[in-house]
Amino acid sequence: MYWPSHWSFGIALDVNYWRMDLSSASVQGINDAIASDPMNAGQITGGDIDNWQLGVNGIWSLGADSANGLYAVGGISWNKVTGRVTETGLVYYPPICDPWLWWCIPGGIGPGTFVSGKRSSDEFGWTAGLGYSFDNPGGQLFIELRYQQIEFANEDIEYIPFTIGWRF
Repeated sequence: MYWPSHWSFGIALDVNYWRMDLSSASVQGINDAIASDPMNAGQITGGDIDNWQLGVNGIWSLGADSANGLYAVGGISWNKVTGRVTETGLVYYPPICDPWLWWCIPGGIGPGTFVSGKRSSDEFGWTAGLGYSFDNPGGQLFIELRYQQIEFANEDIEYIPFTIGWRF
């Protein structure tokens, strides 16, 4: 972040990673789409989405001093989004052998979860939010609430992270 205390405007470079599991409503929606296509069969039992995000944000102090008080934040981001869907089924577990102690855990077939589909894409996103900073010796304590959207062709990902952090 570059935000001198006598300026009302600053700029921040953010690098974020997050991972979310698919909700039961999302899993049901995917299964409904699979069932409506006569060329497909089966169903999924779960999945997740992870995202690496690189963002550039402008920060504008709403008070006289950027070290204390309310501020607004907004900007754009590049997102590397990877989605996976999983199924529960029978999987093969290989044996595990320790060559020094001369013992093995036998392998076999048992229930497990496996990835049945995976897709990655680069997507554009944007951010808007509010925060409050508290000046402290050696840095700033801040709380922040942002609205973030990652834009896809069919359906956007929208989320609102609440952050408590320390700037130095």
